[in-house]
Amino acid sequence: MDLGLAERHVLVAGASRGLGFAIVSSLLAEGTRVTAVSRDPDSLTVAGSRWANIAPSEMITAIAMDLSDPVSTLTLGAHLADKGGLDGVIVVAGSGRPTGEPQTKAFASAAALNVMPALVTLEAAGPLLRKSSYGSVVLISSVAGIEFIDCPPEYAAAKASLHAYSSHWSRELRPVRVNVLAPGNMLTDGSVWQHHMLEDPTALDEYLSREVTLGRVAEPEEVARVAVFLVSPAASFMTGSTVVVDGGQVRQW
Repeated sequence: MDLGLAERHVLVAGASRGLGFAIVSSLLAEGTRVTAVSRDPDSLTVAGSRWANIAPSEMITAIAMDLSDPVSTLTLGAHLADKGGLDGVIVVAGSGRPTGEPQTKAFASAAALNVMPALVTLEAAGPLLRKSSYGSVVLISSVAGIEFIDCPPEYAAAKASLHAYSSHWSRELRPVRVNVLAPGNMLTDGSVWQHHMLEDPTALDEYLSREVTLGRVAEPEEVARVAVFLVSPAASFMTGSTVVVDGGQVRQW
């Protein structure tokens, strides 16, 4: 299926590891020009060397930038203006690791990591997206933002706010399309699921068999393919929607 992404320009925020890395890789395989943003310059350098095996260097621009800082809005906006047109944005940045902080500080930290990157990116990219005939935004949330799962409550609350923003932005930014992708358990380097797998694989298998219809965790590439579809013209009549990719974990009808 031709997704219509060849020669388009897509920004991926939170690009250097895990799902973000897989999304960039999938976009490059589609012939998409990518601006990859990460706050970790070292991991971005490592990722860049791997992306070089997928596409020519001119197809990707890597930027080390902390999108949890609102000051980054101006810097990112200036860079995007220099790059010319922009057709899509995928915001992956976030973290659900517990901090052990008091509730008020924990939520502030979760909002900075999981919500602020979307605000910064959309404020910087919105004007350019509106000029594109294919403008599209995908916000990576979590099933934790939809129903209760055993995770830090501040993480669930922060992810739930992305769903609310998507509903508003899908109207305020139209004809730019804005959708949410909510993954379930996913196996990435350094993730809590990798930790569980190494610490007690039997307990993990029992949990997955009980809670997840498909009985396993996802590979990042499985979720990345859905994100790339949503940002593409192939999903041209989808906006304000939440797409769940969780192997059958969510219990909602």
